[in-house]
Amino acid sequence: MCVLRGAHSHGGLRPKSLYWWLAFCYDNYLFSCQRCNQQFKNDEFPISGPVRMALTVPGALTKAKKLAFAQSMAPDGTAQAYTAYLQMSVAENAGLPDPYAEDPEPLFKWVPGPPALREVRIAAADASARSVAAFQAVEKYFGLNREELLRARWLEYELVEQLKAACDALPAAQRKTVARQVFARVLADGMPFLAMKRYFAHSVWKLV
Repeated sequence: MCVLRGAHSHGGLRPKSLYWWLAFCYDNYLFSCQRCNQQFKNDEFPISGPVRMALTVPGALTKAKKLAFAQSMAPDGTAQAYTAYLQMSVAENAGLPDPYAEDPEPLFKWVPGPPALREVRIAAADASARSVAAFQAVEKYFGLNREELLRARWLEYELVEQLKAACDALPAAQRKTVARQVFARVLADGMPFLAMKRYFAHSVWKLV
């Protein structure tokens, strides 16, 4: 969710201090910038549903029983195991969206400030409990409205806004075709702040 040019790390969504059996699980790791992962999130993982996964395993358990427990709670192995893992993930009702189990983009919107401020803030997409909870979690545990991101978003927003203005100036017969061609490159996978750009292009400006 946070995309900055520079150093990136692999952050565990569910912290291994609690979810020890996911320490080597690929599906629990996501790209994040170092500040999001180490300065803000650390071992935090807020949930409001029943605790299905963050279990403390008694030390008296044998190695074999611990292994059996880990295998039953991880997504590795079979499609059935992965489906069970996703069901447990959803049941925890985590504040932070798990992109393997939930598309995070519909939960958020982006709000440009006055031009003099040169910033774009992330906000809840609507007043639904899920959007509000997700926004509060990413703001607190990822710091997604910290100053450096507000200003970095503005630079990208300003660029796409200028491209939109150029498309708007074209004759009506050409406008949609040119906009699709231009924004196909702007919205290509891997571009910085892609979710924000898609939000404006698709939901606000209805260009593509």
